[in-house]
Amino acid sequence: GSIGRRCGSRSCRRASAAFSGSASRPPAWSRLLLQVPRRRFGLLIALAGLAILATLSSLFYGRMPFVGDCAMQLAHARIYLQGRMNAIPPPMELRMFFRSVYLLCMDGVWRSQYFPGHLWSLAVADFFRAAWLTNPLYGAGALWMLYSAARSLYGEKTGRLAALLLLVSPFFLI
Repeated sequence: GSIGRRCGSRSCRRASAAFSGSASRPPAWSRLLLQVPRRRFGLLIALAGLAILATLSSLFYGRMPFVGDCAMQLAHARIYLQGRMNAIPPPMELRMFFRSVYLLCMDGVWRSQYFPGHLWSLAVADFFRAAWLTNPLYGAGALWMLYSAARSLYGEKTGRLAALLLLVSPFFLI
């Protein structure tokens, strides 16, 4: 870079090499990460995400929804499993115990405010007693899609780094 030509000191040359991308040798973790073949990395990052998310769901959340909207989505998925699109609400004197911002009571029936596609996937998973695995599966898919998109837009290193950063993000793991 032009910085290195104007400044003759060793620290200026190092700074120039760092900013121009011509550093002498990448760190060991970076070299190890880039040795994994491209197709295998996408599969490995998705499987690692699935394993981590499924383990967290099993150990810390007891394979149950821990947020109100997740619990309501599972309840609506179970309504779908009964072959109905909505449910009959409880009598008026008991409704105060079932109030929720996630539940719509219109025209005398309970309806879902959620996209039916996700509810159907939950219903299918719940049929096989594996509803707790839907979010880890979606997370694994998100890791693979982020890696693929970042790789095609910004290159292999960026794709791998983006997927790894997502995998360790607390917001993703929750």
